[in-house]
Amino acid sequence: MAIHQRGQRAAGVNPWAVLGVLMLGSFMSPLDLTIVNIAIPSILAGLHTSLDQILWVLNAYSLLCAVLLITAGRLGDIFGPRTIFAVGLFGVVFGLIEGQRYNWGAVWGAVTIPEIIGAGLLVLLLFLVTQARRQDREPLVPFAVFRDRNFTLMALVLAALGFAMLGLFLPLTIYYQSVLGLSALAAGLTIAPQPLAMMVVSPLAAGLSRRVNGKYLLIPGLALFAAGMAYIDWAAHADASRWSFLPGLIASGIGLGFTWVPVFSLATRDLRPELAGVASGLLSTIQELGAVLASAAIGALLQNRLAIALHAQAVRNAAQLPQRLRGPFVASLSRVRATRKRGAPVTLSRRVPPVIH
Repeated sequence: MAIHQRGQRAAGVNPWAVLGVLMLGSFMSPLDLTIVNIAIPSILAGLHTSLDQILWVLNAYSLLCAVLLITAGRLGDIFGPRTIFAVGLFGVVFGLIEGQRYNWGAVWGAVTIPEIIGAGLLVLLLFLVTQARRQDREPLVPFAVFRDRNFTLMALVLAALGFAMLGLFLPLTIYYQSVLGLSALAAGLTIAPQPLAMMVVSPLAAGLSRRVNGKYLLIPGLALFAAGMAYIDWAAHADASRWSFLPGLIASGIGLGFTWVPVFSLATRDLRPELAGVASGLLSTIQELGAVLASAAIGALLQNRLAIALHAQAVRNAAQLPQRLRGPFVASLSRVRATRKRGAPVTLSRRVPPVIH
């Protein structure tokens, strides 16, 4: 009788309402991240901040989300392992984002950036060791899910996708606004063809996934996504127009449409039902981790290239000065980042006459 009543209640659930809730959650989850991503150049100019400070704003959401997603999938035993995981991940991300700011040297006393990154990796290793020892006592991360070959491969695919997407679109949005002079709104609309293409293709991919093995959709989808990204990289130059990247955006969007549909079904199709919750949380976490590491790594690369370009430009412009002033001029501009780090105004060396300040 009780089973019959539960079946009647389940039959009365409106599937469209469930779909609406899922769509709203899927929409809200990346919304904060994409808004901040698009607004980075405007924030840099409007708030007079440095790139590494903005990267902390960008990573605050992803970092917290990545830490909590596993917990959402498996609520038991969350206090100890979650803290270790968060500390280790924070150490690695901090080292990557703040590396250029501190010249990859000392941060506090004798503590250096490489040591912070190394300590973060060591703490993450400690997290894995503690989880390995708790596999028979409701671990936060059951290693049983990784014994499934499809799950492990799809987890790697999601990590690569998370890294690739943010790794390209972070510099692309900066390029649109800082090089092409577009507004944040115009930059967002210029990128819009990619998600639109993905939205159009996804229903077709869902229909095909019922007829063919998901891997026959996933592999071409990944190849098309990679081709679109490669085209965007090839088309990026100083005199490009805002629509120069349109073929690459559409191609990568179509590729994503054929990727997202099969990747989750392939990952979970052979898992035991009791692992479904934690498996879903792990997949989302791994994707977020890819995005977090991409933001930190690409941010570190951008800051490093900016520092090198500033020094090279200073050396080139110093040729217009008298010989005795060239060294102090270059040294002063090379110290700009260190001065900005402390929040003080930028000043040139006292040996440089005020007339050229």
